[in-house]
Amino acid sequence: MIKSSSIFIILLLAVFLRLILLLIFWNQPATILDEKHYLQLAENLANHQTFSLILGQPTAFRPPLYPLFLSFIHNSLNEINLNTVRIIQILINTINIYFIFLIGKRLFNKNTGLMAALLFSIYPSYIFFTHFLLSEILFTFLLTLLAYSFLLFIDSKKPLYIFLVGLFLGLSALTRSIVYPFIIILFLSLLIYYRKEWKKALIWGLLLISGYLIVIAPWSIRNTQLFNQFVVVETFSGTNVYLGNYKNTPPNHPWKAIEITGEKAYYYGHDKELKGKNEAEKMVWGIAKAKEYMLSHKLQTIKRTFFKAFHFWGLERSVLGFFKNKHIEHL
Repeated sequence: MIKSSSIFIILLLAVFLRLILLLIFWNQPATILDEKHYLQLAENLANHQTFSLILGQPTAFRPPLYPLFLSFIHNSLNEINLNTVRIIQILINTINIYFIFLIGKRLFNKNTGLMAALLFSIYPSYIFFTHFLLSEILFTFLLTLLAYSFLLFIDSKKPLYIFLVGLFLGLSALTRSIVYPFIIILFLSLLIYYRKEWKKALIWGLLLISGYLIVIAPWSIRNTQLFNQFVVVETFSGTNVYLGNYKNTPPNHPWKAIEITGEKAYYYGHDKELKGKNEAEKMVWGIAKAKEYMLSHKLQTIKRTFFKAFHFWGLERSVLGFFKNKHIEHL
């Protein structure tokens, strides 16, 4: 029989492991391009009340919630102290572990919840990424809250919980845009699963969408007005998909394509096509170019997809690489 204090021991272990690593990261500057973008956006939000990388040029290049999170810290402390951000992210990550325990306990039993919490506590990537100024920690926490709210709804069928699911999905999408289409899957799943109670299911579905739109609609409207083109969350997705699917995409580190310059750069030879386009139009252009390349290089696309999946689940190599090379610029 596992004692009731076990979860608190696991939480203490999680904090201890993350604080040990914090000593290594203490005063470590932001070196990853994404970190620099988030910091610049947050500073401009805090100091000039504008979401822009370059003052005078409003943008939707990145999702807004993580920069907003950093700007809140800036407004509270009059600066963005990187060590403070890391400590706050350790706290968020630790709370996340507790909710993972609650999910496992509710779905299966207490022992399963404890095991899930323990695995999350000691998993290297989750420890390591608490110290980067990246959106992973906040995003994972929001997804966990979404999942827990959904479980509460299934057990109780209380409308508040399905509204919270939509709310947390919207917040998740404003942190990492990849999840924003998931609202369609959730809505259809509700209608199908509760088809015998279709009237209630429809009301629950509308509450789900309402919670989602309350969060995401103001940002989407702002973007659409800014670019005269519908942009749900961000415009970097178009560039990103093309970076991962053009002839010079690095096979082992596809995300490093953004660093390539000169004749092998993704934009090389496209000056006339890109001239005069705003970032939303470049997003559409990037998606179209990526589709064109993937359809004309089907076998290579299949191989790349396999390697990308492999690299995605191989984040621990980044952890080992940090300690081996004593820097993080290669990530």
